[in-house]
Amino acid sequence: MCLLLERPQTWDEGKKLMNNPKEFIEKLKTYDKDNIKESLLKKLKKYTNDPRFEPTNVAKKSGAAKSMCMWARALDSYAAVMKIIKPKKEALAKAEGELKVAQDELRSKQ
Repeated sequence: MCLLLERPQTWDEGKKLMNNPKEFIEKLKTYDKDNIKESLLKKLKKYTNDPRFEPTNVAKKSGAAKSMCMWARALDSYAAVMKIIKPKKEALAKAEGELKVAQDELRSKQ
């Protein structure tokens, strides 16, 4: 959580983050998943590639930690999918713009 929320990655900092559960959960709910820095994603891979960072393994220690593990892994997966989808969305928007121009041109000739 500290990594993704760009806070020092210490136990004390983690406790401070979760000291106010409502605020902490709101931060997670409103997290800007579409603009995660590439450097953070690279650091996150260190964890998501570690077999100990699997929800079932983490759940053996804490149910809450399991949920946070699932959230972090979901962000990692989302970012990977968006790397594929984002250029396709941009290409679609460009093609739709070109289509609109062509359709407008055709309408003006009729």
